[in-house]
Amino acid sequence: MNVYGQQGRPCPRCGDEVQRVHFMNRSSHFCPTCQRPPRGASRGRGPSVGSIR
Repeated sequence: MNVYGQQGRPCPRCGDEVQRVHFMNRSSHFCPTCQRPPRGASRGRGPSVGSIR
């Protein structure tokens, strides 16, 4: 998408606010409305007990 460096500004596609996420020594800019979450992304829950072996 064309939102790199546009933190806090409206998304050119939908008008929602562009957000910035920090990880390690890097960051990523994205629109939470237009961009789907990555496959396997946590939904705010920890791993289930049965999944740890």
